[in-house]
Amino acid sequence: MHPNSVSAQRARLLDQLRQGPVSTLDARAVLDVMHPAARVMELREQGYQIETLWSREPSPCGRLHRVARYVLLPSNDAPRLPLRFRQAVGSSRRVAQ
Repeated sequence: MHPNSVSAQRARLLDQLRQGPVSTLDARAVLDVMHPAARVMELREQGYQIETLWSREPSPCGRLHRVARYVLLPSNDAPRLPLRFRQAVGSSRRVAQ
């Protein structure tokens, strides 16, 4: 696996989420994940429950930005059924997210 492939970025992000919250700025600067929102979306599609919290934080140059902070919910040692399957099963009934 190439060290900057999408799957490698997802793995790095998931490893860090298991240790605690990760902001968009930290994901880019520390984990080298340039599009964290996409990687989080992919993890959610794999069944991981990740909450997004919003805050205003300074960038490295000092400007305030609205920044996402991602939190892996505690029940995530094993992912739930992937979203596409839950949607197919839940097409006749609503499935809680």
